Amino acid sequence: MRKVRFTEQYVEWLREILDDIVYGKLSPVQARDIINTKARNVGLDEISVDSIRRHVRKLLENEPKKLEQYKITLKQNWREIPEEVIINEFDNIINHKMTLKQVAEKYHKTPRTIKKIIMQHLEGDLEELEIFQLAVKDNRGVAREKREEVKEKWEEIQKEQVVLKSEFISMSEVEKRSQIILKRNKSKINNVKGKNLSSDSINKKIDEILDYFQKRNSKHPIEAKKTQISRDDALLMIFRLPTMLQYSIDGKMNDAINSLDMNDEIGFINANHILKTFPGFLCYSKERRETIIKILKDNDILYFLIEKPMLFMLSPKAIYALIQFAKDNHKDKSLSELKINSIMMNNSTLKRVYKTTLDELIERYPLPNEYQSSQNNSNNIVENMLFETQNVGLDEVNELTKQLAISIKEGVNIDYDEGKQSI
Repeated sequence: MRKVRFTEQYVEWLREILDDIVYGKLSPVQARDIINTKARNVGLDEISVDSIRRHVRKLLENEPKKLEQYKITLKQNWREIPEEVIINEFDNIINHKMTLKQVAEKYHKTPRTIKKIIMQHLEGDLEELEIFQLAVKDNRGVAREKREEVKEKWEEIQKEQVVLKSEFISMSEVEKRSQIILKRNKSKINNVKGKNLSSDSINKKIDEILDYFQKRNSKHPIEAKKTQISRDDALLMIFRLPTMLQYSIDGKMNDAINSLDMNDEIGFINANHILKTFPGFLCYSKERRETIIKILKDNDILYFLIEKPMLFMLSPKAIYALIQFAKDNHKDKSLSELKINSIMMNNSTLKRVYKTTLDELIERYPLPNEYQSSQNNSNNIVENMLFETQNVGLDEVNELTKQLAISIKEGVNIDYDEGKQSI
């Protein structure tokens, strides 16, 4: 839509419904529709939702109480769509039953707002986020015939079964490679992309990854041999995280591993433990890794990452807020005297014991500028990592990943050894 000058006539119409907008009787989208109907009747151009929002704020500049109420109303609008409805509409979009625009019209919101609501709901589940992004793009112009063709291929490959982690470990290398190929091509992401990799191309990438770890092992002394990432370890890592196959070995993967190897408090042996325990570490951006490590190091608890590598799944804001909250609650103790679950608590524990939530803690203890400088280039981890993680959800590892993603969205208190949430 071309930019339209917001004349006095539009302002007059907006004033007539201003209180309804402020107190939530009308959404900005509904207000736009009302004003545009009047505009069409007198031959004026239509205006955008952004114009409505911008001029509502202008009209409320001298009315601070109403402006504050308007901000509250906007926040409440994010929560007015029930979670089960969001899940249903997400399914409609990824299954090509509805477009983002159609869903937005259904709820009198903009496509951008609906997109933000769904992405916020999915935050932490990077595979689902990528599926959503790809489906939105696909729905813009892909022929229905192609969608049906992709669907048929997807249904055909689903008939094959991926083994559990426990079964994978006891397989021969040939069988392990076959399972990796199946798992990679069985991913829901490929349902949207409609693209499977050939066995030859996947095997070639597997060979490159195995060669990388072999060369890395050779650079370290023989006494570290027991802790090295063996050929079988590397195959298991790929099986658990098939997106390793799409990473640049000399770029993304090497940078992530070097960030552990070159850290004085972590080093080669501990890096191997982190990678074998939680290969998902490779998914995260450089900015996120560096910020989390700096926060924990500044508080003398960097060893938490070595003990519980899945801490990388928490956001820097959440980690910082939970650490500050622990300091306030345990002033007579240092953080090193506390157990990890006494610091990294989930929402259920925070609500039950302390009558607060993780969101409230993040607001109470905002991330200082010294940590945000590296976050500014990658502030929204969801946006920057949409392509980086996938899982099939058919073995215990991926089931754990799903549970962790849900836990992280609420704040996490994980029994890491058992892969369960503490209560």
